[in-house]
Amino acid sequence: MDEKEKSNMVKCEIEKVIVGLSKVTNASDNIKGSNEKEFHNRSKDKRERMEEEEKSAVVKLEVDEAVVASQRWQRLAVALRTIAKRNSKA
Repeated sequence: MDEKEKSNMVKCEIEKVIVGLSKVTNASDNIKGSNEKEFHNRSKDKRERMEEEEKSAVVKLEVDEAVVASQRWQRLAVALRTIAKRNSKA
C-alpha cells in the first residue's frame, strides 16, 4: 500500500469519526429535549407517552451508533500511533 492509499484511508476514517461525533452531539441534544418534554408533559395520555418512548428508543440507537463511531476513532488513533512509531524506526 503506497502513501497515497494510506493517506486516503486515514482521511476516510477521520470523516467517519467526524460523522460519529456529530451523531453523539445530536443524540445528546435529543436526549436533553426529550427529558424536558417528559418533565413538562406528564399528564399526556397513553398514546402520546408511547410516541415519546419510541423517540427515546431512536435516541438510544443514535447514542449506540455514536459509541461505535467513537470506538472506531480510538482504534484509528492507536493505528496512527503504531504507523508513526514504525515510520520513525524506519
